[in-house]
Amino acid sequence: HIVFYSYILLTEKGKKQIFTDNLRTLFRYAMKTYSGKGKIMGSKKYGIDYNKCFIKLEKEAKSYGYTIEEMRKMNYHVDHIIPTILYNFNDIEEIRKCWNPLNLRWLSQHENCTKSGNIRPEDLEIIKTLPENIYPKGMSLQQFG
Repeated sequence: HIVFYSYILLTEKGKKQIFTDNLRTLFRYAMKTYSGKGKIMGSKKYGIDYNKCFIKLEKEAKSYGYTIEEMRKMNYHVDHIIPTILYNFNDIEEIRKCWNPLNLRWLSQHENCTKSGNIRPEDLEIIKTLPENIYPKGMSLQQFG
C-alpha cells in the first residue's frame, strides 16, 4: 500500500528521502512492467544514482520558481524524456541509460499521461540536446521524423 506524507513538518532531509522513495517506487514499477523478470536487484547495481536525479529535478523545479513539493502538489510527474518503453529492461546498461538524470524532467500529469510512451515533436527537439550515450540501443532520431 502507498503511504502519503505531509510535507509541512518535514525537514529538508526528510523531504529528499520521500522523493527518493517515490523514485524507487517508479523504478520498481518500470522493472516489473518492462523486464519480465521477477527478481529485481538494488538500484545501485543498475548504476542508478537517486541523489543525482534529485539534484537535477530540484534544480529544474527551482528554475520554474517552485520546490519539488510544490511541483508534486501541482500534479507534476517525473517523466522520462526518452520513454522507458524504448529501453531494454533486461540489459543493465540500458536501465542505467534510461534512469540517467538527464533523461528525467517535470511534466504535468495531463501531458505525461497523454504522451504515454510516445515521442512528440517537442520531445524530439529536447532529445536532440541529450548526449547520444543515453539513447537506447539502436535508437535513431531519423525514425521519429
